Amino acid sequence: MEQFRKLNGWQRLWVLVSVCLLLPTIYLSYMTRPTRESILKDWAENLIEFSLNRDPSLANYTTSEIAQKYKNVASREFIDRFLTSYAAKHLDFKPQLDSISKFYQDKLGRFTIHVSIHYLKALSIWAGFMSVLYLTGLSIAWVYRGFKQSSGAA
Repeated sequence: MEQFRKLNGWQRLWVLVSVCLLLPTIYLSYMTRPTRESILKDWAENLIEFSLNRDPSLANYTTSEIAQKYKNVASREFIDRFLTSYAAKHLDFKPQLDSISKFYQDKLGRFTIHVSIHYLKALSIWAGFMSVLYLTGLSIAWVYRGFKQSSGAA
């Protein structure tokens, strides 16, 4: 506690601003964090886009139109249905579909690490911004003291 008493007014203001900006940083990182459902949704959309780009019978559809048809189906269920029915009919697409599936399965397997990295990035941006703010304050104080000494010597 003794260390806080040694802080001048600007440093105390910096501590206050740091804490006040930490709260929105935590909130925003929580609201934008990846979820398992968001990964599954990306997986489903990627499978749809892949099939739209490769299958001429789907040329008249868009990703959103197909997603709208299955809006009441959970993403995981859609993926399972897609991989069992569509992939079985189009065996020539199997290697690419397996590659897409492996990517998202790996992503789900590393989910905890992925979320941790998300939070660490947010805290790193906050810490970087607060460091720049503190160094800017020190620089301004240094320049101010230089002018103050110059005007006192004249």
